Amino acid sequence: MTLEELGKEYSHTQKNLRSRIDLLRSELKTCDQHEREKLIRRLNNLYLLASECRTTGKYLQNYYTGDTPVMFWERPRSLGINMANGTVFRA
Repeated sequence: MTLEELGKEYSHTQKNLRSRIDLLRSELKTCDQHEREKLIRRLNNLYLLASECRTTGKYLQNYYTGDTPVMFWERPRSLGINMANGTVFRA
């Protein structure tokens, strides 16, 4: 397996994670407060994994072309919850 192929695997995994994130975000509307807090923690972890997969995949796919800029890991913004009205927001 080449680095480019491995990079494609990372990108594919990132797409799968994003699909799972979208599914779980839709569940936020029907959860009670306790379940919502647990789900938000889980979503924050999935956002981080998806970001790392995206960055690593791009880096590996472009490794041989010389178009690999120095990558800094970007921490995605966390989800938060407004305790007054129960709405979810990006922190």
